[in-house]
Amino acid sequence: MLGVATAAPNTLAAIQQKGEVVIATTGTQEPFSIFIQDGRIMGMDIDLGQFIVKAMCVKPKFEIFPFDKLEEAVLSGKADMAISGLMITRAREAKVDMVGPYHVTGSSVLAKLSNAQLRAIADTKDLQSFDSKDLTLAALKGSTSEV
Repeated sequence: MLGVATAAPNTLAAIQQKGEVVIATTGTQEPFSIFIQDGRIMGMDIDLGQFIVKAMCVKPKFEIFPFDKLEEAVLSGKADMAISGLMITRAREAKVDMVGPYHVTGSSVLAKLSNAQLRAIADTKDLQSFDSKDLTLAALKGSTSEV
């Protein structure tokens, strides 16, 4: 379940007086946010951010941060909110207000393995099959898949 993170104590009046909402995103997570050839950023998270701020009668200002720095951007005040494929977790909810979900998803594995290796992993009941020097695993830094 993906949500929007915010820690801003601002009231709607304060936000409207400022005239903009700074939205932290990565710009690297297609189809959520990605830069296109002409340099503009687009995607589902960008559309959602624009929709939210339009309802507040202000303008969006998208700021790019590495995924693992999104919460920090909100907590430090560099951004008013983060919209970038953030999984709603208790740990995140303890630090920031999570709004949503706006998208429900799961995790999956992309692998280039032999059929025998795939069957062995699919049949496992624990993570021991992944504890092998023959396997290289990668995950988005700061994501819930990084555990």
